[in-house]
Amino acid sequence: MTYQSDNTLTVIDKARVKAGFARHTASHIGATREAQDWVLRDGDGQCIACLELVAMGMTSYIKILWVDDAYRGEGLGKQLMAQAESYAVDKGHEQIWVDTLGFQAPEFYKALGYKVIQEVPDYQGDHARIFLMKAL
Repeated sequence: MTYQSDNTLTVIDKARVKAGFARHTASHIGATREAQDWVLRDGDGQCIACLELVAMGMTSYIKILWVDDAYRGEGLGKQLMAQAESYAVDKGHEQIWVDTLGFQAPEFYKALGYKVIQEVPDYQGDHARIFLMKAL
């Protein structure tokens, strides 16, 4: 059989891959991935902070936590993390984890009770990629 190769992954391709990945994963652990988002907006409706959580099995993963530079230090990240952790507890999850780069937010997560479980040095230049987990 002859196969074609290219560098273009279409929207249809991405949907097919995502569905195939979900089926394969579910066949091994009996769970599918489920995403949940939280968004904080200013008075004009502009997104100023957001968190995307991916839940699967007995684990939640913080895929994205972002706070606009102008709003950092106001507790928005903590507020979003509290919502995500509460959601994970309500789902019966046993743990929640996140990864971050060394210049981003490892101390923020540690202050919330997350423990470093793995560190990949020099992941991006001289910046480590740090994986943290918290038992729920």
